[in-house]
Amino acid sequence: MSGEPESQRYFFNQLSMLIDGMKGLNNQIGRQVEAVGRYDKEFAKIRIEIGGMKSELGQIKIDLNQFRARVDLQMEAILRRLDLQDSVMHDSVDHIRELRSDSLRQYNEVINAVQDSYQNRMSVNDIEERLAELERLIGPRLPPAA
Repeated sequence: MSGEPESQRYFFNQLSMLIDGMKGLNNQIGRQVEAVGRYDKEFAKIRIEIGGMKSELGQIKIDLNQFRARVDLQMEAILRRLDLQDSVMHDSVDHIRELRSDSLRQYNEVINAVQDSYQNRMSVNDIEERLAELERLIGPRLPPAA
């Protein structure tokens, strides 16, 4: 029973670490989104400046596609890490539920043991009262001890 608080503390610490990890990932995603916005704005300015220069525009499109491909790869990696974090979190939640169920079962066992002990004590008291009554009834009839 003394391990329960430690187990719960361990799992709460694990959940806290998961949440902190998810916060970091969210911050990274935010920075990536901001970077994409900045690059999009810069590419739009370049397109306006070069106007009809198709060769330069073609190069910018290639660069933009390469950038988008890199961003897509980074986003896929981030999403895979988020999926892994989510999976670990769900496993931890399931384990916490199992621990809660075990704790409840043990609590019920302790309550049953206390109730059984109380019933046994009541039975002992009843037997002692009956024995005392028998001793009172039979006591005067017994011959004196030699």
